[in-house]
Amino acid sequence: MYYLNIYTDCPKSWLLKYDLKEKYYKDSLYYQLKGEYKELESIRKRLIRCKIRHKMFEERYQKSNDYRKIFLENTSGPYRCRYCNRPLKTEYMQVDHIIPASKAKNNTYLQMWLFINKCESVNDLRNLVPSCFKCNQAKGRKIGLWPLRAYLGQFESYWKIKKGVDIGLLVTGIGLIAFLGAYYHEEIISVIQGLIR
Repeated sequence: MYYLNIYTDCPKSWLLKYDLKEKYYKDSLYYQLKGEYKELESIRKRLIRCKIRHKMFEERYQKSNDYRKIFLENTSGPYRCRYCNRPLKTEYMQVDHIIPASKAKNNTYLQMWLFINKCESVNDLRNLVPSCFKCNQAKGRKIGLWPLRAYLGQFESYWKIKKGVDIGLLVTGIGLIAFLGAYYHEEIISVIQGLIR
């Protein structure tokens, strides 16, 4: 099965004979059709001729409505955010798609990543991780290093190493400030006084 998203405020009269479902994304209205490839491909060709923006993709790249429920049924707590290691209560936990459904729809590289990781769809448990609200909002629909962070975040040893590196950087920074302060304390004081004035 495939989906065809049609991005128009007012569908053409010839489109009304199809079972169009109204959908919203960030206050924007669009229409969606579901069907077999051949049927939707003929509609897609007509949309191209009419210069109507659209996107066609396989059903497995559509975000499901029950992915959170499926995740909770198939995993057990206690949960920790995969991105920051914050402990999470189930009622406040967010379930994040490592590879966002919106990006996987039309990016063959990300589709390949899902295939390599044996994900049957974007809603596969291998593509879902527990996340806190703050990290989920920061990630949004981005890719970047987020998949790597999600992968490494499952290992307790990663968080121990990361904590050690963070402490090491802090100690190095404090030591550097102390070192510079010993040799350049007069210059540092005059700069600070200049900032205060």
